[in-house]
Amino acid sequence: MSRIAPFSGRIVFDHLGKTGGMAITSWLTNALGAGTVTPDLNGNHSELLRGYGGLFPIISAHIIFDGELDPRYDYITLLRDPVDRVLSWLFYAENTVPDTPEFQRHKNGARNFLQSNGEIVDDEIRSSISNYYVEHFAQIQRFSSNIFDGKVAAALQSLSDFKIVGLYEDYSSFLSDVSDLVCLPDPGTIATVNPTNQRPKVREISPALRERIVELNQLDIRLYEEVVGWKVSAGQRQSRKDVTSVASKWQKYEPVRDRVITTPDITILTAALRGEAVVFHGDLLTFDVDFFLSRQVADLEMGVHVFDSDRRWAFGINSSLLDQCHQDLPRGTYRVIHHLVADLPAGSYTAGFAFSEKVGDGVRDLAWYDKLCEFEVHHRVERPFAGYANLSAEIALTPLASGLESPVVEYAYGSVALRTPPVEMVSGEHVRLDVEITNHGDRRWIGDGSCPVRLSYHWLGIEGEMAVFDGERSSLPDGGVPAWKAVMTSMSVVAPPVPGRYTLVPTLVQEGLGWLEEIGLETAAYTVVVTTGCEVLPG
Repeated sequence: MSRIAPFSGRIVFDHLGKTGGMAITSWLTNALGAGTVTPDLNGNHSELLRGYGGLFPIISAHIIFDGELDPRYDYITLLRDPVDRVLSWLFYAENTVPDTPEFQRHKNGARNFLQSNGEIVDDEIRSSISNYYVEHFAQIQRFSSNIFDGKVAAALQSLSDFKIVGLYEDYSSFLSDVSDLVCLPDPGTIATVNPTNQRPKVREISPALRERIVELNQLDIRLYEEVVGWKVSAGQRQSRKDVTSVASKWQKYEPVRDRVITTPDITILTAALRGEAVVFHGDLLTFDVDFFLSRQVADLEMGVHVFDSDRRWAFGINSSLLDQCHQDLPRGTYRVIHHLVADLPAGSYTAGFAFSEKVGDGVRDLAWYDKLCEFEVHHRVERPFAGYANLSAEIALTPLASGLESPVVEYAYGSVALRTPPVEMVSGEHVRLDVEITNHGDRRWIGDGSCPVRLSYHWLGIEGEMAVFDGERSSLPDGGVPAWKAVMTSMSVVAPPVPGRYTLVPTLVQEGLGWLEEIGLETAAYTVVVTTGCEVLPG
């Protein structure tokens, strides 16, 4: 059996400033219920869908796009002639928005622009009055280049994915299209909401001001003309039957109201937060709740509960959980004082209060109010940070463990010396010599698996010519040669194959990178006579 149900579609109304969007939101809310349509919101696209998409079928918002449209939703929007929209925004900012510190910079910016015929463009208002449409819709395609033709094309591509793109100058057609989409009777006209006060028409402003607005909105004007061309090329709107008298197929859905329980036994007289409604994290919150008992209560339980702005239960406590007992209270007026420490994330909160009577093994509710007080928690910010949580933070830099130091030896201030250099060797003889390596630098000499530092040597001939360049390799001790240290070890040396008088030069090499004497290592030179083993060369 069919029944009337709340609207169950998924629609995002991309409300562009000063295009009559608040009237659209008001109409849809009145027709479908406040539980179906969000209030007029502001925020990033993805955050709006995540925060409200599961609660409201229709999201109405001034949107900052941070990526592509969500294919699960139908998107609708309304454009207005760019020059007319900018003029409306300027006079709205100057004459209509409240004269408060929050809006003062916008009011001053609009006033400076108008009084200077557009010569003064404050940074606070530039994004609202210069190519607002193109910059807005190009973000859907993540188009950030300053190539103007490309940016307009990106904005047009984004608009082509919208279910409905209406024109403020043909407002009634937009209403009809939206009515069809949500299966509502066509309202024909709707009440104006939040209009701009005391604004001239475009033809009434000075030529200089109009030319300046046109100059700042070249891209928006091109985009708007393209959209108007779409509407014309699609042909005139087909005649449609009059459905203004047809009843809506949807049941009006209102959001779930705050929980309230009342009984004749108790009356809440007042509930108030002491002091200001804005507190800082860690401050004391004190709530005074005055109430009247109309009869004696054998065992009274009193509680407080705190909800965040998303209606999540942030905290709750009652007298029983605090091991308090309030018994045999006679008829009369009382004040209960709740003390809480505001150890809460920054945000908006509500506090409500509950009263019940313990009866045997059960509890009988006497009064419950979800929300009687409102307050905000701010955090004291000593330094800027990103995100919604202000965490204590510190950044420390420390050298890595020795085994993880940079493997590349960039300079080699130090020396290599043999403890007991040989005087004579037999050709091809293999000996092990004690060596002392001294590191006068601040970096360990060790290398790594691909470019280790090793001991080696060169053999020079009697005239200083190179006889053997790449000597035998010997590993360093475990841990290498620490900074500012000297280590004792041994190295392998093989005598040249040809007898003669030679110079032995012990050194260090970093495999694959180079010889350390080339970057500062001091080397010693030792004269060695190489024989065949059966004769001695004359001295």
